[in-house]
Amino acid sequence: MISKTCHLLMLMIAAFPAIAQMGTFVDAQPYGGKSAMRDLMKQEMVYPAAARDADQEGTVKVAFIVKSDGSIADAKVVQSAGAALDKEALRLFLLLQWVPAMANGVYIDQWQETPIVFDLKKYNRCIRQRGYDQLPFPHELVSDSHKIYPVSQLDSPPHPLFDEKSTSFSDFINQNLQYPDAAMKQGVSGTVELYFVAEPSGNVSNIKVVQSVGAGCNEEAIRLLQMMRWFPGIKAGAAVRTALTLKITFGLSNQNKHQYVPANNANQI
Repeated sequence: MISKTCHLLMLMIAAFPAIAQMGTFVDAQPYGGKSAMRDLMKQEMVYPAAARDADQEGTVKVAFIVKSDGSIADAKVVQSAGAALDKEALRLFLLLQWVPAMANGVYIDQWQETPIVFDLKKYNRCIRQRGYDQLPFPHELVSDSHKIYPVSQLDSPPHPLFDEKSTSFSDFINQNLQYPDAAMKQGVSGTVELYFVAEPSGNVSNIKVVQSVGAGCNEEAIRLLQMMRWFPGIKAGAAVRTALTLKITFGLSNQNKHQYVPANNANQI
């Protein structure tokens, strides 16, 4: 799990256009918003060795079109910081999934650009907090494709990696879930469903709330998911990116005592 205090300033994504004030227009945004985008960058960035050796820093600006179906077209570097940094910036950018822009209830194409800033001092501080420099791949052979596979197309699906092999997913959730105070006080319960991508690195990315509960439950479900590492899905012997959904149930014993009841059968991948 990446520390929330890891302020990786070189990855501040500040170029998202503001939501238009005219009509009903909403800009395209990455799954989970800018916060999820920053988390992905913090987890997956690997500063190129050649650039580090040369103390090379700078800002790479990527321009792109988010199509009406959420796909990305014409992604290109429009401001370079050197070949190695440009290549890493594009690699990171292409890991993102997008919700397209919407105008008057209709999805539309939208052009955007975003800077990715490489700063060695901030990067070195962040890798101390995340615990690694090079990505810690759980499986030796890794696909270099950005394609995201459904589980049905894999030779073997991803699975969580726990310290204790006997730990089940439900055990992990029940041991680590912290029922939000607001939800406890308001008697809020229900099931949060999250979409996410299990990366070949064992990290999770592109977290999106599919079914919301509120009162802090969405945020707690995301926190729990980010605590987990995964053995990636395997396709033709290589680790690949895999789309998954996860459900975490927040249940109270009754509306008077508001005591949390572990939901062994409801927490599921």
